[in-house]
Amino acid sequence: MLSSMLLNDGEIIPAITPILAPHDFYRPEHRLIFEAIVKVFEEKQQVNLLSLNEQLKSSGVMDKVGISTVFAISEAANTTAYSISYAQQLKEKSSSRQILNALENVAQETASGTMTPAEICETFSDLSIYYILSREEKRAFSYAEYLQNQFDLDVAQQKKYSNRKTGFDNIDLHQRFKPGLYILGGVPGCGKTTFAWQLANHLANNGEECIFVSYEMTRLQLFSKSIACELFRRNPFTSLSSSSIAAGCFSSEFPQMFDDVKQLNPRLSVIDYLDDSADLFPILRAWINASTIKNGKAPIIFIDYLQLIGSKLPNIKDRVDDNLRKLKTLQKDTQATIIVISSFNRMNYYQQVSYECYKESGIIEYTADVIWGMQLYIVNSFKTGIGVSDARKQVEEANNQQPRAVHFKCLKNRFGNTYGCYFNYFSAHDF
Repeated sequence: MLSSMLLNDGEIIPAITPILAPHDFYRPEHRLIFEAIVKVFEEKQQVNLLSLNEQLKSSGVMDKVGISTVFAISEAANTTAYSISYAQQLKEKSSSRQILNALENVAQETASGTMTPAEICETFSDLSIYYILSREEKRAFSYAEYLQNQFDLDVAQQKKYSNRKTGFDNIDLHQRFKPGLYILGGVPGCGKTTFAWQLANHLANNGEECIFVSYEMTRLQLFSKSIACELFRRNPFTSLSSSSIAAGCFSSEFPQMFDDVKQLNPRLSVIDYLDDSADLFPILRAWINASTIKNGKAPIIFIDYLQLIGSKLPNIKDRVDDNLRKLKTLQKDTQATIIVISSFNRMNYYQQVSYECYKESGIIEYTADVIWGMQLYIVNSFKTGIGVSDARKQVEEANNQQPRAVHFKCLKNRFGNTYGCYFNYFSAHDF
């Protein structure tokens, strides 16, 4: 937090000082550093490590702070992109700490008999009001304050994503791939996971930090997909599939290609997250925060898939809705790009892609920024009133074709127009 205030000649300071005060910092030396940075800024000096050192020395507190602390602070961040969010989190922790201290004082005075029951109740009432006001403070931005303090910073942050591409030309023609919550739905066999994994590989190859959370597939299965896909790119007549590669069936063309693949995707990580009873969100937030500090912008998160994310709620619809809200909150807090795979309702397996296809959720169309759907192309040709047995037979035949013809449809797009396009899905080679 403090380190970001030293960046770009203190450009973030006017947005931080309405949120934080020196007492909000837990460590005394951090309070002194905060006061010194603000003092330098208010005196219209250049805000940097040198001016901070001079201010600490001139105010006689350098010995209390320590030069090692100052240098550690100065090297902790390389971006101001998430300073507002960090400041708000710090403020909330400070408010909680002050309330806990007050409660301890109330408990001590109650035990000693120096407070009457009426005074105790009044104190708790004051604490409740204070806590509510402190939580609202971090949310409140007037129109003028936002335009003056944050607008330019938010625009600069969005510019970091202006040249980001999915790697699929027929999508990039329509889609601005910005931070947001993306839902990718589809029926079994249309290539949802393969599409998402290929997208992650492309983005990682182009310098984006990608984290793939897999509830169904192991790391071996996923990275075997990468090898099979790359091998197919080089030799469309190869007989090696991802399943055969995972089983250890190699060919003479494999060793050189494998050495090449090992150099790819240095920014692609997999969380092999098979326990759906655990809470995913603290882990995701920690990964996102660490990646943002390291790279200067938030990573891209893939989750396969929505219906398997853990929750304590017993009802599947409530679980999905609750997790969607948490995902959107996480995305807004961190400005990450989150792509979540979702299964389709079984009743809609043989229907064209629509909002009704999205399984067990009533809020998906309101919560997501972008909604993508995948369906076998043959479904588009079904006549109204076609029987389930006939539809199933045609879908099975389409699934046996190589490649499978897939219709990709964007139902919702907060960043532009909706659209549709088509893919050939080579399922044996995960391409």
